[in-house]
Amino acid sequence: MKYSNEQLDETERLAGLFFKPDKIAKIVGIDQLEFIDQIDNSSSDLSARYWKGRLIEESLQREAVLEMARGGSASAQVLAKQYLDELKTVT
Repeated sequence: MKYSNEQLDETERLAGLFFKPDKIAKIVGIDQLEFIDQIDNSSSDLSARYWKGRLIEESLQREAVLEMARGGSASAQVLAKQYLDELKTVT
């Protein structure tokens, strides 16, 4: 499918705000089932933009947590440890 630059930009922005795919689909005017099929298709532009938005924002959130952990925040240190533990289960 071909999507407008506006739809792709908005998909990326909303994914970065952690909206669920069905809500993004409604906002950008794409059929919900089509939208979900497209984000599951790793070769689609829509999928690339959706995941780019989500992962960039997630990386920013992690940076903030790590900065707080370095600053002595006990709750941020616990979360940072969870990030490390996640890596150990993946590799």
